[in-house]
Amino acid sequence: MVKKLIAILIITGSLNAFTIIEILGGQKVGTTSMTFLKIGVGAKQEAMGGTGVSIVHDATCLYWNPGAASFIPSGRSIAFQANRWLAGIYHGYTGYVMNFRKYNTVGIHLIGLHSDYIEKTDEYHPFGTGTYFYSGDFLLGLTYARKLIDRFAFGLTAKYMHETLDTLTMSGFAIDIGTLYFVGYKNIKIGVSLSNIGPDVRPSGTYIQDGVEKHYESFSLPVMYRFGVSGNIIKPLGLSFEIDKPT
Repeated sequence: MVKKLIAILIITGSLNAFTIIEILGGQKVGTTSMTFLKIGVGAKQEAMGGTGVSIVHDATCLYWNPGAASFIPSGRSIAFQANRWLAGIYHGYTGYVMNFRKYNTVGIHLIGLHSDYIEKTDEYHPFGTGTYFYSGDFLLGLTYARKLIDRFAFGLTAKYMHETLDTLTMSGFAIDIGTLYFVGYKNIKIGVSLSNIGPDVRPSGTYIQDGVEKHYESFSLPVMYRFGVSGNIIKPLGLSFEIDKPT
């Protein structure tokens, strides 16, 4: 009976989430801010095509699905990741998960993205003006997850984000919610998450246009819905399937 109820809740929630996505972010397609939130983490998840919502591996699960933190095999995990991309862009992730009192789990993760200093150009100085600007993003996330039964867990992450581009800065808050269910057959897991739910953000300060002081336009966050299934259908081969609905 419990298994059937959980399955119904997951399926119903998954179908309703597409409507929620349209309400939260679908009205501003192509105008989202904080786009660094879309960059996935974890070598295993990225190697499997970014299908991380149902994969429980280590503390990188905090990015994909906070509910998955309840099923870290050892009860504790720490993860570090650092990438150096082309054009002098750096991306890093640090996460830690700890289980306590059997059914409760807490976690913390940090994400950073920044560039080297870039020389400014304009129509009169196409090869550089001699002045430089910097671009950087930062995120701090705090997670709580709880097993409702031995094979089903729910998780919530509260996040603070900050973005800098030259002299412009903007900050915001968001939450992630997620669930993970172990079917109990061939390590099959069903994961659902909704990420970056929060108010619009806008650059701080004002600008002058036609002699009038104006505030910058606000932009929505990149809300992401994920539904995925993974397991070891043919041992030792791991298979993973996921549907993503971004704004």
